[in-house]
Amino acid sequence: MWSNIHIYIIRYVYITLLLIVTGVITMQAQLANVKQFNTETVLNQRYVYGLSQLPNRTLLLSTNEGLVTYDGNIFINYTTKNGLANDFVTCHTTDKQGNVWCGHYQNGVSVWNKNNASKKLLSIELKNTKVTAISLYYTSTKTYNVYVFTMGKGTYV
Repeated sequence: MWSNIHIYIIRYVYITLLLIVTGVITMQAQLANVKQFNTETVLNQRYVYGLSQLPNRTLLLSTNEGLVTYDGNIFINYTTKNGLANDFVTCHTTDKQGNVWCGHYQNGVSVWNKNNASKKLLSIELKNTKVTAISLYYTSTKTYNVYVFTMGKGTYV
């Protein structure tokens, strides 16, 4: 009536349950390593509006006081002194050349590159326009359209 396979399965389940109950096998949830960065620790900005990661694992943060990079050790803040059109960065995206397209609460869009941090690559002025999102749509491997989404003023291409 009982085959050898059924007996084997019953013995396996019984032994496994016995080991779990007696504590020989312990099960534990994975613990997450969470760090908080704020104005009391090392991050000087109170508000972060966007976050992304570059291919070299550097984090980019859009903040109300500029674009911030974090390499795992040091936070560096980039502002108008480093080529941004405005210090208030509401959003950002990156292109394949490593340029960072920053949307601003005022003064439109600026394109920034860490290697040319002191030079403004491009600035698109959109007066009295709050940029909420930027998206790049690649039409080929080297060309793309830039979509700039705004609060109450529509979309620019």
